[in-house]
Amino acid sequence: MTKSDKLVIIALMLGIFLHVGVWLLGLWKHRLLQYISPLNAVVAAGLITYWIQNELRITQHYIETREIIVLSLEGLILLFSVYTLMAVRSDNWVRITHYFIFSVNLAAMILFLIFMLTFKVTKLF
Repeated sequence: MTKSDKLVIIALMLGIFLHVGVWLLGLWKHRLLQYISPLNAVVAAGLITYWIQNELRITQHYIETREIIVLSLEGLILLFSVYTLMAVRSDNWVRITHYFIFSVNLAAMILFLIFMLTFKVTKLF
């Protein structure tokens, strides 16, 4: 296992522990939406920032449709999280949407960690 693989696995495990910790703390304090909203905003802002930094390093820019779709969804998640943090009252659809976004983020990290621990790519061809 290479050093970069180990760093990715450590980062994934920290992200999973952070999500589970926020979830447990929110359930314990009965303020789950107030804890999940900032976490969703940080994850979305982190992904957008990573993509922008990666694009600035590349000399030839070719943006795929998949990237545009993912970035648009992350932008919507970021705007939605900011709206939730600034709103005085939260409706049920806001709560359900944040729970769904949170669970998709957590499930994606767990699946990616399983993928990283299961398969080892040594050659591309």
